Amino acid sequence: MPELRVFPSILSAKFENLGTQVQEAEAAGCSGIHVDVMDGQFVPPITFGAPVVRAVRASTTLLIDVHMMAVDPKKHFEELAQAGANSITVHFEALTDVFDDLKQLEDLGLRKSVAIRPSTEAHSLYPFLERLDQVLIMSVEPGYGGQKFIPQTIGKIEGIRREIAKQGLNIEIQVDGGINVDTIADVAKAGIDIAVVGSALFNDSFGVEEGLKALMQALERNRD
Repeated sequence: MPELRVFPSILSAKFENLGTQVQEAEAAGCSGIHVDVMDGQFVPPITFGAPVVRAVRASTTLLIDVHMMAVDPKKHFEELAQAGANSITVHFEALTDVFDDLKQLEDLGLRKSVAIRPSTEAHSLYPFLERLDQVLIMSVEPGYGGQKFIPQTIGKIEGIRREIAKQGLNIEIQVDGGINVDTIADVAKAGIDIAVVGSALFNDSFGVEEGLKALMQALERNRD
């Protein structure tokens, strides 16, 4: 089982204490901060933009991982980069010219990532894997936090991991949606590198440190 990194999703954070919660995540040992940017068109909700990314950057030195759920993501790339984003994920389903969008991310010095929603087949990513730094596999329908993990995601992760190995590439796999103490070991065994975690870290019952410890203990219990 590879070493797994955890990126808390601020979609589940309390915004009156956002800076404090981001700092708590860094102190607890999380590896990055995941910021969901939704435009109200690709998915129904409207969430964050560059000002929130800027606020997160002011609170942490961790990698800021922006997940764009937007119909025209490239018009926001430069602003998000200037705000402090390190990595931007665009949805395959929203792209009109995959290679042009990836070139723009590369020119801005950003990590290049493409996401697929649960209904999109894994092989859709295969033709341009060599241009990517990361793929994001959605294990719930994008748009809302707190959803239940879709079990078929495991096979999709395994398929993409095999294809990455077949092409001899060094690409990270991230999974997002429904990750908690009951699902984290399964996605880790399937071959992911990064788990995006929301309510299992940011909630009213316990702090980020306690939540991360519980996730790591769940991994250890299921380690081969």
